[in-house]
Amino acid sequence: MKMRIWTGTLVAFGLIGASGAWAESASTSATGLGNVIQNKKFSEDKRITDMELKAQAGSLSRYSMKFDLSYYGPPVGNLSNPSVPNPDNRPFDDRTNVAGYMGLRYRMSPSAAISASTGLKWFTPIQTVTGDKVEKAPGAKDFDVTNPQVSFDRTYPAGPFQLRTSIKSSLITAKYYLDRGQYGSLGFAQGAKYTVDRFILGMVADVDFYGFNREYQRGDGRISNYYISFIPSLEYKLTDRLNLRTSVGYSLSNLRMNGSWWLWEPIQPTARAGVGWAITREIYFNPYLNFFWERPAWTTTSLSFSTVFSIF
Repeated sequence: MKMRIWTGTLVAFGLIGASGAWAESASTSATGLGNVIQNKKFSEDKRITDMELKAQAGSLSRYSMKFDLSYYGPPVGNLSNPSVPNPDNRPFDDRTNVAGYMGLRYRMSPSAAISASTGLKWFTPIQTVTGDKVEKAPGAKDFDVTNPQVSFDRTYPAGPFQLRTSIKSSLITAKYYLDRGQYGSLGFAQGAKYTVDRFILGMVADVDFYGFNREYQRGDGRISNYYISFIPSLEYKLTDRLNLRTSVGYSLSNLRMNGSWWLWEPIQPTARAGVGWAITREIYFNPYLNFFWERPAWTTTSLSFSTVFSIF
């Protein structure tokens, strides 16, 4: 119950902050077309040189739109498969999908911004376009606009490191999780990058807490109270805009079924190998192969991509 009240309160404060930013935007727009055309642009911090961090930081305009989209594809050994590899039965809808967030962004300073966004998910996009029929659970949708969230992020240097800190608060609207009593989440992430000649060493630490409105039930499966991730990465700069990159994701899940907040279950590590391409400062594209670190196999390796871009 404490978790529910705490998460609900933070979600409410986040929505209040977002509404304030939107109200200021509306007030500014009301002053006329001239102010819209003169959308203030901040000066770029030249100490931030990493192309991925620049794209994640978004547009330098005071008002903009930002999109974080990813494609989670089928096994490379069976490209017609409508499901992504899930050998350890993680609790999610395992259909292939394009997923991410789109939203409005208000830049408060050269380094910090707040956003109000909503989740997007398009299931089995290739099969939908080609007209192939896919078996799905009763009531399952092919397209979802879900989980509105507010977030704050700051990108800044500290000594030899380039850092990104983010906090997000979400309301859960996805049916899969609502059916299991989940109503909201609160997340914190800290990223760091360090450049040595053409090599870039990186690390992202992420923790997400989930709020529930009822006790655990047997049919809820392997759903988490909270989830912790550590993602070390290594990149090699081919050019100023193109990197080879690889990473490994290590995660711990506190499962509700275990009945304790202090029992952690390790999740099978996943690895990525691909390239990072900065098409422009505000458009970053990362195609990669995703595979399970301890048991690599073509049957569980998928071809996926992520992209971050801003407009205005």
